[in-house]
Amino acid sequence: MIKRACLMIGELIFFFLILLVTTNQVDGSFKDGPNLGRYIYEEHQVVTQKQYDEINEINDRLQTGKKIQNLYVAILDDDPTKPDDSDKIYKYLGIKFYDEDAESILKEWPDYNENKDNLIILYHNQGRVGFVPSELSQFYITDYKFWKITLGKMNGIRSGGIDTQIDGLVNISNLLVRPILYSVNVKDAKSSKWWDVKSEFFGELMFFGFAIFILSMLIYFIINSAGADYAPDNYDNGFYDGYSYSNYQNHDDDNNDI
Repeated sequence: MIKRACLMIGELIFFFLILLVTTNQVDGSFKDGPNLGRYIYEEHQVVTQKQYDEINEINDRLQTGKKIQNLYVAILDDDPTKPDDSDKIYKYLGIKFYDEDAESILKEWPDYNENKDNLIILYHNQGRVGFVPSELSQFYITDYKFWKITLGKMNGIRSGGIDTQIDGLVNISNLLVRPILYSVNVKDAKSSKWWDVKSEFFGELMFFGFAIFILSMLIYFIINSAGADYAPDNYDNGFYDGYSYSNYQNHDDDNNDI
């Protein structure tokens, strides 16, 4: 009897353990908070111990300034809402700045603080990265600044396996540390946005186009001015050659008469 009771208790304990593990893997959501330490949420068990330690070390560095920051990491299979084809940065470069889906996830993080919490997210199946800056870092970590940080760093994320993708994500996260700290610890730290850069580019393009037009017109007038001055000389030379030839013919006629 005692043996049977112990067996039943053991089965119940085993059942609850299975239920607990299944619930964590299937029903886990961001409302439940990160499922790997304080800073990481993953849909599957894909983060290695080395990557886990590196993400924690990144956050340790972000908390050394006067105004501390956090960088949370989420790893999902799919991007729930893909931007349309007009978003060329997402389509061709694979980055999604101020990702609204990531922002909703970030706001569900335990102890969320809009002034100090940033989130970077990997969409594994699409090979895409989304980012949401904190309220304090957003003036310096702009879409243009984030593009510069990720420039040349997306190849492994776009085409690699999950381990390579997470390594790429950790690499970008490392590169975010200094600009994030700068953005919150330097007064009035700001950076250009893509809109500013495009406006400046088209302004400079128009300026250089106008300068090239003016230069072309000056060269045209200089060439044609020189041609106009030279035209009478050509005429005078032609007249002299004709006059000399006529005199030569008359001289030959005189000799023939002799």
